[in-house]
Amino acid sequence: MGCRNSIVARVMTCPTQKFALQGEQDSSALFLIAVVLCISVNIAAGLFLLWSTFLAATNQTTIEVYGNKCSLSSNPYHLGVKRNLSEIFGYTSPWRWPLPTTEIPPGDGLVFPLNSEYVSLLAQSRNYPIDREVALAL
Repeated sequence: MGCRNSIVARVMTCPTQKFALQGEQDSSALFLIAVVLCISVNIAAGLFLLWSTFLAATNQTTIEVYGNKCSLSSNPYHLGVKRNLSEIFGYTSPWRWPLPTTEIPPGDGLVFPLNSEYVSLLAQSRNYPIDREVALAL
């Protein structure tokens, strides 16, 4: 409704516009264009919401997804959906996630918690000892 009203108001205020309202046919064509535009924007926003939810739930960025070939087993930062979302929204109750918080995020912004399975596989496969930063991140 808002999209249709804004388009109609725009066309009616611009008398030199090519698609000025001249009758019922022009009005219905304009309404159809507005509906198609609104549906297209809503579909695009919905797809973006789904993609952003997937990224937040798997604790990845877009670059990491394409680098990992969409495999969660190769993502060292995947800690489980609830803990991933807690990393983003804070460690309070999930009911408080949409609200602003005054909590200071954990860590220093340079070292992040790692998946313990990934760290142990890495240490076994390359004979690496687990260093101090990785141990702190766990």
